[in-house]
Amino acid sequence: KVDSYLATLKVTTKAGINIKVPLYARTVVADPGNAVLYDGKTQMKSGTVAEMLAENTSAYANPIIKLSGDYSDAVAINKNITFDLNGYTLSNTLTVSGGNVTIAYGPYGGTISSNVSVTGGKLILTGGTITGNVNVSAGATLEQNGAAITGDVTNAGTMTTTDGSITGQLASSGVL
Repeated sequence: KVDSYLATLKVTTKAGINIKVPLYARTVVADPGNAVLYDGKTQMKSGTVAEMLAENTSAYANPIIKLSGDYSDAVAINKNITFDLNGYTLSNTLTVSGGNVTIAYGPYGGTISSNVSVTGGKLILTGGTITGNVNVSAGATLEQNGAAITGDVTNAGTMTTTDGSITGQLASSGVL
């Protein structure tokens, strides 16, 4: 994983060919399993995922929680926020009960290897993979924008898919 491009290093091979090799740096700001809260690109706080979700982000223009390691506790979200897996795996249930929640996968991808439940609000998937089942309740919305869902999907709400895939079964009594 690479967070930023620093510079290039000029290297001459044994054959006398000059090449430029990019130098990268990874900034680690929290321990694995924890998260970092941003307002846009500005780091605000770090702590556990639960602490970052409990933070009052109503004054933030663009609140983003980024994982800094694989995470195995259940996650429940009821606010407008971007939850960036940042290349890591969320291996317990994700529940969205309100707000507009975007699951981002950053430049590194990421996986939700458990079930996802959208009981209210809107969940927007911007890529990555969900290997568990997905349930969308009446009154809730799922936007799948490039994400791959390998589990089954049950939709009683509203669901749109743009450039994504579902390889499990799709059962819908809602709007597709």
